[in-house]
Amino acid sequence: MSGGKKTLCAAMAAVLLICACLPAKAQEKAPLLALVERIAVSLAAFGQKDERKRDMEPGDTSAASLYELPEGLPGDDSLCLAVLGFRLNPDGTMREELTRRLEIARRCAEKYPNALIVCTGGSTAASDPAATEAGRMAEWLAERGVDRSRIVAEDRALTTAQNAAYTLDILHVRYPRVRRIVLVSSDYHIAAAKLLFGMEAISRGSPIQVVGSAACRAPDGLLSAVYRAGEMIGLPGKAGTALETFFKSFAVQIREKGVR
Repeated sequence: MSGGKKTLCAAMAAVLLICACLPAKAQEKAPLLALVERIAVSLAAFGQKDERKRDMEPGDTSAASLYELPEGLPGDDSLCLAVLGFRLNPDGTMREELTRRLEIARRCAEKYPNALIVCTGGSTAASDPAATEAGRMAEWLAERGVDRSRIVAEDRALTTAQNAAYTLDILHVRYPRVRRIVLVSSDYHIAAAKLLFGMEAISRGSPIQVVGSAACRAPDGLLSAVYRAGEMIGLPGKAGTALETFFKSFAVQIREKGVR
């Protein structure tokens, strides 16, 4: 079984576990079952083949897009491009994989010039704690002609689950017009990111939907290989795996609804 299928199976098993733990009373169970049903639909979509995937063009080894953005997305500020960060070098500079993601983000920004851009990623530079992935990404995009007023830096997230949660926090409070998100990341990371962003939105009852993605091919190298393996086997994060983090959050929401 492939790594992606294992992740999907694990997530589906967690949904079934949630169903088993729901209250016995029908009137209490109904709204929660509706939420679980939406999650199950999201998980099923996670396993579908993306027909927009294509191979890199011969000789293009820099930042070729593996997933083309769908046509017909909103041309106004109801669309958001969420650009996911990658660990910085110890001195605070960006690694090649992150600049590849940014090149894809720049192309997306040109295609949808009115879309909001959220760069998400926290402090990961060992020797420069003031440097953040989001800050470096925002600077890179602005230096290459992207209007700074379109760019928002979410500089706390250290896991993919936090990327999703903190990005949605910003959108709900500061940009309520946003209804659609396009994710920008690396090839191995997109599927997990789409899953976690979608489930985070569903768990909040948010009207925001993930409607597309654009990915770069990750470069060769030990760190990229480690992250690639991690996404396939466990979606790791400091507070446990990203899926564990999500389902713990889901359990908290159930308790807050007064269901025991």
